[in-house]
Amino acid sequence: MSCLQNNNINFTLIYLDENCSLDTNTIVFENVAERSFTYNAIAEYVIPLSMWTEIFQIQINDFNLNDPQTNDTKYIINSVDVDNLNRIICETPIGENSIVTNETAIGKNTILNSPYLNQCINHDYVRYLAKSLFNTSYATSLFINRDKLIRSVGKSINEAWNHMYQLIQNISNNGIHPNLLGASGFKYFTDEEINSDNMCRELYLQLISQKPERFKNLLNCTTPQYLPIFTGDTISIRIIINPNIDQPTFGGAPIQPRKYIIKFILS
Repeated sequence: MSCLQNNNINFTLIYLDENCSLDTNTIVFENVAERSFTYNAIAEYVIPLSMWTEIFQIQINDFNLNDPQTNDTKYIINSVDVDNLNRIICETPIGENSIVTNETAIGKNTILNSPYLNQCINHDYVRYLAKSLFNTSYATSLFINRDKLIRSVGKSINEAWNHMYQLIQNISNNGIHPNLLGASGFKYFTDEEINSDNMCRELYLQLISQKPERFKNLLNCTTPQYLPIFTGDTISIRIIINPNIDQPTFGGAPIQPRKYIIKFILS
């Protein structure tokens, strides 16, 4: 038998040599994913890159093309890193450390060294109350409880952030969201969860549809890896501040909510 195998010939017909091309491109996104808020003001909060980027991870492990159960990308939020982010924000609160852009602040800075320069949200909203009640943002001096108002704004923003923090933890790898898959310590969403609560997927879609080239250096592994979010990117959330429910208007129109985009600038 061995002798017969040694007498075999491997023929090659070089005349039969053709190129072929697929009639289908690889598709990593269908539409450009862009998300936006309506807003009255934009406030910028500078924060180290790692505070946000280490939260969001994807796992790709498509090792069986014929088994759809292995084809899902896993979207993971690391609860430990969410805690780290929360610690930083508690130490440097949003209301005091988010600077409202000059273009959207109440009372634009037109004078060098104006008090409106580098105006934080806490101050901006109190000026907004003055503007709403008395038609001028300079009227904050009429508030005999101005300091208490400023603290109240900060407190309400802290409460809003704390609720957001709980929402993020609920969808983390240790979360309690009913649609999470996996076990405690490694819970995740897949593409089946298309709502905005799949935050990691939301960021992934925005990345892959706007900057797909960032994914060219993915690690060659089937373990979780960070989304390619870079220094200079921004992550935006929104906080809407309402006046006290019993706020008098002194005969004027009701005071409308003021919508703040908090733009985290990753440094």
